[in-house]
Amino acid sequence: MSEKVKKAIDLKKGLALWVEAHTDISTFSKVMNYTYQHAWSLVRSKTPITDGVVGRFVLGYGIDALSEWFSVAQDCSSKSNK
Repeated sequence: MSEKVKKAIDLKKGLALWVEAHTDISTFSKVMNYTYQHAWSLVRSKTPITDGVVGRFVLGYGIDALSEWFSVAQDCSSKSNK
């Protein structure tokens, strides 16, 4: 019986790259209804990505943007695991 290994994706790095490609932290903070400091901390610091962050992201940017964010995160993780 073969075991499937689930690899974690790096949502922090994926979010940083998505924000860099599509917006800036100031606009991101407004769309997400966060303070600039909290948005910066999510994108550039160690504040964890929670289900609340993902939910706000979907409400602010839509499901297609979420799919793109997760795809970028998965690509980052795939490259770092090789």
